[in-house]
Amino acid sequence: MNAAIARVHEKHPDIDLRMSCDNIYGPMLTDMNHEWVKEVKRVACEVAGRDVALAGAQGSLDVAYAVMVTGLPACCFGLGRWTESNAHADDENILAEDLVMFTKFLAKLICG
Repeated sequence: MNAAIARVHEKHPDIDLRMSCDNIYGPMLTDMNHEWVKEVKRVACEVAGRDVALAGAQGSLDVAYAVMVTGLPACCFGLGRWTESNAHADDENILAEDLVMFTKFLAKLICG
């Protein structure tokens, strides 16, 4: 990027072009053996009716900001189907049955 900006500046010195990268929050890591992770997995498996595997995630999650601010451990369990939900597109969607399952997940996790 710096080389590209330098080339633009050489050809067009009147253009004020700058780049900055702000590190909002770094990567997060929660121990897979932490009690909170175990509880989330237990409830997720119960409501999904199957084993929900633990895995890492690539990309950015808002929960990383919460971890940075609070210092509390976190893990994520969401809804949507990798090959069907068309995440981040104009027609992003979820199935009604997945929304029902996730609502049950939240209720059981919060209320016990």
